[in-house]
Amino acid sequence: MNIDGETVQVQGIYVGDTNQISQDTVILYCHGNKDHMDFYWCREKLYANIGGLGRYGVLMFDYPGFGMSEGTATEANMYASTSSAISWLKDRGLSNDRFVMFGFSLGSAAVCEVAGHVSDYPLQPHKIILEAPFASAEILIQDAALLSMPGSFLVDLKIDNATEIKKVNVPLLWIHGMSDSFLTISSHGQLVYDHKPGAKEAVLVPGGEHETTPFVMGYQAYIDRLAEYIQS
Repeated sequence: MNIDGETVQVQGIYVGDTNQISQDTVILYCHGNKDHMDFYWCREKLYANIGGLGRYGVLMFDYPGFGMSEGTATEANMYASTSSAISWLKDRGLSNDRFVMFGFSLGSAAVCEVAGHVSDYPLQPHKIILEAPFASAEILIQDAALLSMPGSFLVDLKIDNATEIKKVNVPLLWIHGMSDSFLTISSHGQLVYDHKPGAKEAVLVPGGEHETTPFVMGYQAYIDRLAEYIQS
């Protein structure tokens, strides 16, 4: 991808047959604020089993400044790398009707940005999934939750998912652990969900913490619910 006239490498992992992207439904997974894709590899493998092994392709990537991806970790660069990932899929034949975006935690910002500004990105998602989304950077700062994020993200941070979601016209599946102490339902997820117009579904997981909803819900029940939503 190109940042300020400089070409930088963004690293990603695709699970599936790249020769079938022109025919498959593909999930673009935008991960959270942990260091790199290694931390989320178990999730990508889980999503590759939605609806049965090999039914969907799954692409995950590291934002600039994360893992082995080059560049600086900023909000703008996160969106630019997301756009590059979408372009990679489009170049291999993916179309809007087979494109699903999944944002976890920090990744919810990238999904809301793309789904809310469809004319600015190579593809428009057919459906979106947000797990443990945050409402806005302002609330994050108030909660001191940004302390584990790269410092460069704190510069001119303007993310406001609760506002951006108002522009999103595609269906939403919202998943949130009811015991999430990092991004609480009341301060974050519920605001995003309430502001979303049109079709939407909620899955609230009793006892689920920020990163434990698949385990608490049960892995099979979790991916079965995702399959039900994607296939509906």
